[in-house]
Amino acid sequence: MIWMISGSVLFVLSLVLIGAGLFWDRPGWRGRPARRCRKCKYDLSDASGVPVTCTECGRVHQAEESLHRVRRHKRVVLLGLVLLLGAGVLSQVPRGLRGELFRGVPSWMLVQLQPLFPENENAYTNHPSRELSERLNDTKNPDRHAQVVAIIHDLAKGSVFSKAGSERWGRTSGKWFGARAFWFGFPGQDWQYPDLTPADDALRNALEELMRVLPGWDPSTRARWPEGYRVKIKSGSFRPDWPTIGDLNERAILRLEGYDEIVRDGFVRHFGIEPIGSAGDVIEGEIELSYFRVRVWERDETAEPVRTERFPIRWEVVADVEDAVEIVTDDSLLDDVKIDLVLASRSGEFYAAVMQNPAFDVHLSDGIGVGLRVTLSDGEGPITEWYVSWLYEDGALAYMSTGGANYVPSDEVDSRLDKAMLNNALRVHVVGDPQLALENLEAEKIWEGGFEMMYHEAVQEKTPPESTGP
Repeated sequence: MIWMISGSVLFVLSLVLIGAGLFWDRPGWRGRPARRCRKCKYDLSDASGVPVTCTECGRVHQAEESLHRVRRHKRVVLLGLVLLLGAGVLSQVPRGLRGELFRGVPSWMLVQLQPLFPENENAYTNHPSRELSERLNDTKNPDRHAQVVAIIHDLAKGSVFSKAGSERWGRTSGKWFGARAFWFGFPGQDWQYPDLTPADDALRNALEELMRVLPGWDPSTRARWPEGYRVKIKSGSFRPDWPTIGDLNERAILRLEGYDEIVRDGFVRHFGIEPIGSAGDVIEGEIELSYFRVRVWERDETAEPVRTERFPIRWEVVADVEDAVEIVTDDSLLDDVKIDLVLASRSGEFYAAVMQNPAFDVHLSDGIGVGLRVTLSDGEGPITEWYVSWLYEDGALAYMSTGGANYVPSDEVDSRLDKAMLNNALRVHVVGDPQLALENLEAEKIWEGGFEMMYHEAVQEKTPPESTGP
């Protein structure tokens, strides 16, 4: 009740202020001069006919209408408009408290608003996606099937705030529908409405339109790459959360000035090329990106892409790593995860040692990339090696990748490692690798450094000492 009263009071007050600002200061009304100077408001009632010169400020009035202009108070009108907006907001507070803020908003507008709201609609009682979900399941609406079809068509068209298939659209509208796609059945089977009514042509056409929306591209690479380093290029694509037609895979064709055409096929979101150019060279040209709906190994030369776009691309070749990125040599960077890294090196399970280690956050700052080569060896030499890289961004470890290679035949690796562990001879050597760190394209600086540790020493450090009693 208090919200309704407050909203009504603000509404009446806003109308009073707007009316006063527009019409209160009228010539000849409530004792005001019938004729007055437009500039200084001096009384010109006794002045002769136009043209009239104000004796106070010297303003010349050529038309009689200028002597009778209503004086508008813009600040008063603006205040009235602000209060009018506040009255509208207050009137919606009760609905907001009940989680019904978007109840009366048209579905097409809710689709337009989706990209502006957080991705996790379940954390909010008022969210366009929550309201759309209720409308998809609104079994009491006699026009529910038409409403469902209209919502899907609107999704496929995208929003004025984000194009269909764009990264923001994918994180909001696309992800929202993808989480509810099972309401409509499964690809390869006949579709259905959320109320289990078999699909008609209207629903099939709407779903097909949405499924033809493909993730957009935004290719990028580093502005500078050191001479002799592999170059990593991101297509900017992403895994679609909404249903699509067929398997999507990418092809990239690099057409760089002065170099042969470079083709990379069947990659996912990024690919690498061999070192190109010498220090001082500027590499530029275009990248052609295509989507195919058939697997790489099933594709023949006649396969046609479902979409192709071209983008300019450019980078500079520099002499040293220091010319491409800032170097960090803080030896304490790995102190809090040193033991965990060594222990994880036996199995290669680095995720828990790094991504789930809260102690690591103390030493890292935003935008730092780390790439490590973790080599395990015994008295006879190296046995196996892991490649680990990650990026610390926005206050958290945001990205991690791993790989590896063996120095001995793969069927001998485990036995060599077990024997070395049994003899307390397994040594772990960790060293920063600039190539791996640079492949985190968002990293503004990279870490260089390293350490060595015996595996059994790490085990002893991690194992708590036995209690000796009171």
